[in-house]
Amino acid sequence: MRWAAFSVAVVGVLGAQVARAETIVKPLVELGTEARYDTDPYLNGNQEVFSKISPKLGLTAANEELKLDAWYAADALYKAVQQVPELDHRAAFDIKDQLTHRLAVRGDVEAWRVQDPTSLPRLGLAAIPVPIFYSTGGAGLTYQLSPRSSVLLDDRQEVAKIDQAGLPLSLTQAPSASYQYKLGARGTVGVTYRYQAFIAVPDVVGQTHTGLLTWDHQLSEKWHAYAKGGPLAWVDGTQRGATSVVPVGEAGITWAGELSEIDLIGGHDLLGSAGYAAAVWADYAELAVAWHPWRKLNLWLGSGAFRNGLAPDGPTTVQGYSIGGGLGWAFTREISGHLQAQRIQQQDINTGAAQLVNVDRNIFGVQLTWAPEFAPKHI
Repeated sequence: MRWAAFSVAVVGVLGAQVARAETIVKPLVELGTEARYDTDPYLNGNQEVFSKISPKLGLTAANEELKLDAWYAADALYKAVQQVPELDHRAAFDIKDQLTHRLAVRGDVEAWRVQDPTSLPRLGLAAIPVPIFYSTGGAGLTYQLSPRSSVLLDDRQEVAKIDQAGLPLSLTQAPSASYQYKLGARGTVGVTYRYQAFIAVPDVVGQTHTGLLTWDHQLSEKWHAYAKGGPLAWVDGTQRGATSVVPVGEAGITWAGELSEIDLIGGHDLLGSAGYAAAVWADYAELAVAWHPWRKLNLWLGSGAFRNGLAPDGPTTVQGYSIGGGLGWAFTREISGHLQAQRIQQQDINTGAAQLVNVDRNIFGVQLTWAPEFAPKHI
């Protein structure tokens, strides 16, 4: 039923566009295969050899005002040592629409249902040997008040649910409002108010009110930097509204060259939906490097580190890092191969909640992907 509703929503969006502009629709079909060696799959301390087949179906649609991407992928895995099959699910939907010359709207949803929590895009989620559902999504709009100033309204949600008795659905609701002012062709400053509700369904564990100053600047043709920061007021939902104030912020810098890209970010914030707790504080840093020395070859390196503790300023409970890299080769326009390696380490210091286990893994994989090209359809 969920996917039926999803399909109806996609068709409805495209149908509404026909009267406005010709829309180019292109199907997305991929088939991926992988052989993988893992020193500690799913946190049980046993080495394993995986084989995986990943069919992926979706579509893209675009016109002068609209850009839409939607896809679903299934990961069918087989553990050769334990002789156990598994099935994971991934899906995403993203839409941006310029309704008028002043007003633009956007929306996105991503969802995973996986056996391996370290395969999720967020570091520090509960590492526990049972399936986990994780999703992020949101909607927003931008209204241009003048050539230099804009107002942005957003509402973000994050959900995590571990399939274990006694652990509730963890939900984070985060609406925000921002005002941005362009200083010139390269720089923008702004102010943001953000509200967060951390919910262990049905109980509200805590709430926050955050004021942020924001800065964004194109330093040069290749360098881009941004920063945001300010005070966060935490209102405890379990201790008669006890309030505390902590600083939060994030900064990042990007270099984009003709053949390579570098992204570096770091910050401190309060996050929800960790799986084992409704709200945690997080220190985090991430680095991503990509290099394309030849048309058919690409190389990449990624790393991240984090520390978490119970919100708003409890002692550290979980910390860890991930580092990985690989290379890809395009055999043809439709067939590509990848070699990759990754190390993941996560230490459960003192959660006391979900019987989390430590993670110490090395993963090596070989992948082959077939992505046939189809002629776009004009509607």
